[in-house]
Amino acid sequence: MPSYSDTTYILNSFNKKGYCFPIDLLSEENNFYYHKYIDSIKKIKKNSLKFEHKFKSHLVFKWVNDLMRDKKIVSLVKQILGENILCWNSILFFKPKKTKYFVGWHEDRTYWRLKNNKIVTISIALSDSNPENGCLKILKNKIDNIKYKIHKPKFNMLARGQEAIISENEEFDYIVLKSGQCAIFDQNIIHGSESNNSSEDRLLLAFRYITPDNTTEMNHKSASLICGEDSFGFYQKEPIPKEDFQEDCLKFHGKLMSNQAAIFGKSKLEKFNLGFVSPVIKSDFVRGLYYKYLK
Repeated sequence: MPSYSDTTYILNSFNKKGYCFPIDLLSEENNFYYHKYIDSIKKIKKNSLKFEHKFKSHLVFKWVNDLMRDKKIVSLVKQILGENILCWNSILFFKPKKTKYFVGWHEDRTYWRLKNNKIVTISIALSDSNPENGCLKILKNKIDNIKYKIHKPKFNMLARGQEAIISENEEFDYIVLKSGQCAIFDQNIIHGSESNNSSEDRLLLAFRYITPDNTTEMNHKSASLICGEDSFGFYQKEPIPKEDFQEDCLKFHGKLMSNQAAIFGKSKLEKFNLGFVSPVIKSDFVRGLYYKYLK
C-alpha cells in the first residue's frame, strides 16, 4: 500500500481519477481514536450537541483539532493545494453496528458552490471500513448535470436527505480501509455509503482542506488556518481548543450549528407552510427536538 509520502503515485491517481486509496497514514493501534471518540461522546449531556458534535468536530474535541494539523496529513495536502491551507470543515461519520444509517449518493460540488476546485477531502478510517459495515463507495465515472431525490431522510446522514439518481449499471469502488488508512478525493467525485450490517461500529473522520482564495456562496464562512498564511480574509478565524469541550470553542461552534439548523430546518418546515418559524430552531432546546423528530 502507498504511504502518505508516496507523492508520485498519489498525485497520479488523484489527477487521473479524482481519488486515491488506500493510503497508509496513521500508526493506529487497537483502534485508539475509535475508543477516544466513544469516551468523548459519553461526556456530552446537551441533546443538540449529541448530534452537532459530528460537524466542525475540531471545535469540540482537541484530539480532532490535533489530528487536523498532523504533519503527515498536512504534508499530503500540501502536494495538492500548496503551502497556504485552511481546514474548512471536519465531519465524523459514525455508524453503530446493525443500524440503518447511510450516506446517499452525492457530489460535494453541487452544494458547496465554491469559486474553484482547490479543495481536497482526506477521509480517515478510525476503525476498519469495509462493505459489511458501510464503507465509503465512489463512482468510477463522473456524471454531468446530476439530479437528486430525497431518500429516507431519517436515516440518510446527509443534512438535506438527498441522494443522486444513479443508474444501476454504474461501476463503483468500495473504499476499503484499515484503521489508520485514508482515502483522498476531490469535490467532483460522486460518493456515498451503505448501512452498517456488521457486528462492529464503523467510524470515519473527514477533513475538508481548502485554499484561502476559494470562496463559497452559501456554505461555512469560518475556517482554521493550518499552514502558510491567509491573505484574503474570506473566512472567519476559528478558535483552537486546548481541551475537549472548551467553553469559547463550544460557543463559537453552537452559533455555527444554530445557523445551519435554521437553514436546513426551513426547507423541511416549508413543506408544511411553516418556514416562517424556522428561526426558533436556533435555540439549543428546539434543535435537540428538531434532530430527534425531523432529522
